[in-house]
Amino acid sequence: MIAVAITLFIYFTGFNLLEVLQSSILLKLVLSTSQGAATGVYNTMQAFRLVLGSLI
Repeated sequence: MIAVAITLFIYFTGFNLLEVLQSSILLKLVLSTSQGAATGVYNTMQAFRLVLGSLI
């Protein structure tokens, strides 16, 4: 039972870090003049992923 709890903790910690780091890396890679557009596309894709995931 403890192994399951530790595994879930590691999984969700990694997932939450990945969510935050993806947007941070995106903003570092994109030119400052197009950060708004890149953020909009990123957020739209996240919403699309949520909709697609709920349909499956």
